Amino acid sequence: MKYRLLQWLACPQCRSSDLRLETIRVESKTVFIGHFGGDENLPGVDLDEKCEKEIVEGAIHCGDCAMVFPIKKGIPNMLLPDSKPGPASRHAETLVDVARPEWEANFRELAYPLKPEDFLGKLALDAGCGFGRHTFFAARYGAEVVGIDSSIDGVKAAYRNTAHLSRAHVVLGDVYNPPFREAVFDLTYSFGVLHHLERPLEAFKELGATVKPGGRFSVWVYGPRQGATLTANNLVRG
Repeated sequence: MKYRLLQWLACPQCRSSDLRLETIRVESKTVFIGHFGGDENLPGVDLDEKCEKEIVEGAIHCGDCAMVFPIKKGIPNMLLPDSKPGPASRHAETLVDVARPEWEANFRELAYPLKPEDFLGKLALDAGCGFGRHTFFAARYGAEVVGIDSSIDGVKAAYRNTAHLSRAHVVLGDVYNPPFREAVFDLTYSFGVLHHLERPLEAFKELGATVKPGGRFSVWVYGPRQGATLTANNLVRG
């Protein structure tokens, strides 16, 4: 977990932004100073030494309700005790292969009408990040991206696929109780997720609250399927 992630987080239990870090183990990673502006306030980043410290093991403590959220293997667990973890991911071992153009083509298709330049310089939330393919490309297009998912092996895969990106973050969390401050993101997007949820409208409203005034909320869901298309899809799914 990068230190600056804390400035966007909020306690999912009481919505407080009074969060304190407990660090047990920290690692230092080399960063390219060109990825950061010289006037940015970047906790944990030493531009002179070209390195960034990341929390590998520790915890986040809420100063108001005393909830404690562990940080394990670089990923903060912001799920509430009664939150239901997401299903096991079929992509737990999948690596994002940038040498295959279909990965990026699929991201652009889902993101449309958003274009690569719409991500540049934005603070973005990838809601339901899965194994991190959308987080990867949004960060590659110049966004600072926070990926959130409730699947434990999903976020582990997302962390592995984005660990080398200086502008990517991964959080284990619940879209019904997103652990973020209100109106903090320039862009929140959720591609191929909401139609799988039991309470999609509730998740839609919660995620919409994360977008700052004048920002964008982009959603991709299944469209209506009828006639021969519906029959063919049902056969394939069966």
